[in-house]
Amino acid sequence: LFSLVEGASERTWTDSQFSLSTEGPFWRLGEGISTTDDVDIRVVPSQAELDARYGNAASERIVRAEADLSLITFNPPLIIDQAVYFGAGFQVGQDEETFVGLHIQVIQPGIINLALRRGDDLTVISQRLDTASRARIRLERDPAANTVTVFYNNDAIGAPLALPAGASNVLPVIYVRNGGVIVHVLEWSVTLR
Repeated sequence: LFSLVEGASERTWTDSQFSLSTEGPFWRLGEGISTTDDVDIRVVPSQAELDARYGNAASERIVRAEADLSLITFNPPLIIDQAVYFGAGFQVGQDEETFVGLHIQVIQPGIINLALRRGDDLTVISQRLDTASRARIRLERDPAANTVTVFYNNDAIGAPLALPAGASNVLPVIYVRNGGVIVHVLEWSVTLR
């Protein structure tokens, strides 16, 4: 998906928020400067761009998305406000309220909460020791059941999440808190049927 979003005409991010790093073979997601803005930095390819790359109705044919994310740095005072987080998921079209996926929140250095996210609602499923700060997120979509199963480092997290009734097109999403948190995106891909 990197080459798809690199030349995207419809963007939900700026180059300072998401771009290919000059320091290595990864993309940098996030900004070091803390903000008071409550809006996450979200990278979402448009349906038109997916169709142009993968053919008509590409978003209807997505059955899997994978993202390999590594938390690089964060502003330590953000932990007090529970504001060190990032994640990945699917949303229907450009409607952020339909988002379903995995939300990873740093509770303190080396300890994370794994939560299923529906829109802005979080359900914490587990708390884990995490010294590597690296997350391999996989989202498996079952179009027949209209659900998404979430995996963290190959472990299923919670029960499958229901997509909105009648949802046939999904877009992959990666996100991070806006300001004070930086994540390296090592891989980001989709599989279509």
